[in-house]
Amino acid sequence: MNNNKVRDILLFLPANDFNEHEFLVIKNGLRDAELKYFILSDTSALCVGSNGLKVKPDMMLYNANARNFAGMILCGGNGAKRYWSNQTLHRLIKDFRSSPTKILGAICNSAVTAARAGVITERAVCYPEFKGEIEKEGVKFIDQPVVFDKNIITAREQSSSCEFISSYIAHISKFLE
Repeated sequence: MNNNKVRDILLFLPANDFNEHEFLVIKNGLRDAELKYFILSDTSALCVGSNGLKVKPDMMLYNANARNFAGMILCGGNGAKRYWSNQTLHRLIKDFRSSPTKILGAICNSAVTAARAGVITERAVCYPEFKGEIEKEGVKFIDQPVVFDKNIITAREQSSSCEFISSYIAHISKFLE
């Protein structure tokens, strides 16, 4: 049980070219589960999705503190590649992994960011095109739509979004009771 009663989720969006389908499925899933979420990005301007959807971030990346949130989700899309080596995002991801009661989620190519941050160390899935990127980090690619390993949930691609968010909510709910 999480004694801090922290229930909010951080949802990281790339500033440009995030996957709108993933974002909308995740956002709606969190809303339906009555989990409050905050949009996080490295821009104070609007985040722009791959088809032009504009989303105002609630918080800047450098202001985020893992202690204030129960979990974090990294949204994918072509723009997520720009964050694979972002040290500020890596530090935040590592802060989430330092607590055994926080759940980290990464969908599509954003799993590469988590792997490069050093928090995925054993098993994960990502978009198959980027399989080699997570394997370079010593991570075993598991060819399934969604993989759960050590409080980290990864998903292959946008078609896995519904299964991903259902799994994420099921796992994080164990710590929110």
